Amino acid sequence: MSRIGLSGRNADELAAELARFGADLGEEPGRIIVPGLRRVRSHLDAGDRVIVVTACEHTLARAVLDVIGLAEVELVASRIRGPKLIVHNHGSAKVAQLAAHGVTPPWRVAYSDSLSDLPILSAAQQPVLVNANAREAARARRLLGARLATVTWTGAHLPEEEPAPGAAPDRRSPGPTRGDAHR
Repeated sequence: MSRIGLSGRNADELAAELARFGADLGEEPGRIIVPGLRRVRSHLDAGDRVIVVTACEHTLARAVLDVIGLAEVELVASRIRGPKLIVHNHGSAKVAQLAAHGVTPPWRVAYSDSLSDLPILSAAQQPVLVNANAREAARARRLLGARLATVTWTGAHLPEEEPAPGAAPDRRSPGPTRGDAHR
């Protein structure tokens, strides 16, 4: 579908359209999961290096990050040139793309909401699976073991007693069971 949507498009016009769309997404009420945004900000405030690694197209993802106040966050994303996909940053390609940017495993923490990111999660000292259903969490735990933490971030508020980054986990809390930052 992406190829159909991009076919015959001028590269500069397409980049501008993606930037506008990303800015609109970032400003759309309810689109951004506030607990996740707060977690990123807490890592930044602690001086942690935070890198968003996504399959989303770079211009689009950068626009969203900029609009929601995360301009200082590094980004490793899929890339297009005009209508042509240059890098599809998905699955194990994310580890390779991080390495191309000088970031090699192990990293302290990796957060993901998808089992397609098992290569990223596997390389983290603290893998954190976000908003997983019971089946996904069980599969990830079989593959990653007891070091896997899970979090449920819903709505526009933080759980009441979310631990600070690096704090001991509170297994009773619906918030993160562990929290550090990306390497």
